[in-house]
Amino acid sequence: MNEAVRREKTKINVFVVGLNTQYSKRLQKYLHLYETNSWIEVGNHSFSHAHDDYRAYYNNSDAVLQDFLKNEKTLNLPNKLARLPGRNMWRLKDRHVDDVKSGSLAADTLFTNGFKVFGWDLEWCHDPKSGVPIQTVEDMINLIEKYFAEKRTVTENHLVILCHDEMFRKSWEESELKHLIDKLRIKGFNFGHLSEYP
Repeated sequence: MNEAVRREKTKINVFVVGLNTQYSKRLQKYLHLYETNSWIEVGNHSFSHAHDDYRAYYNNSDAVLQDFLKNEKTLNLPNKLARLPGRNMWRLKDRHVDDVKSGSLAADTLFTNGFKVFGWDLEWCHDPKSGVPIQTVEDMINLIEKYFAEKRTVTENHLVILCHDEMFRKSWEESELKHLIDKLRIKGFNFGHLSEYP
């Protein structure tokens, strides 16, 4: 994906989990590639990813803050862009959105400590076993246009799509992501980093 976004000149954000980079040399290499690619903006997705126990994780908002600060320090992250594990929550200067109650205090705590917390408007879902996207490129185009038409985005005329890296294991030329980007560009859509949002 690293070379692909450079060739396509497409701004994207990647949110990283520090614990994963400690256990995988492949992910350490990816992180280095992300950091040296001006088309990719790296954000904070916590150090532990809640160890996938969200109920316990969000019971202690101070511990969540420390987990994000640990990730920031461990990976030497250059910004305060954050995405919560397992939650679609937003905390920006004039935007406050919760998907569920659990995690709301943690999102508030991150925000008061300088983090910009991002969620997403639309998720490109995938089969967790195979990584294959569930919606086709055409499905995604239709959903994107519908969200804009119905003003269903957090910020009008802006849309954040959540994708997961395991979805795009094919070569870039065969990738559904490339086809989606190409079709959106033909329709006049622009891509930007979250640091530029909105």
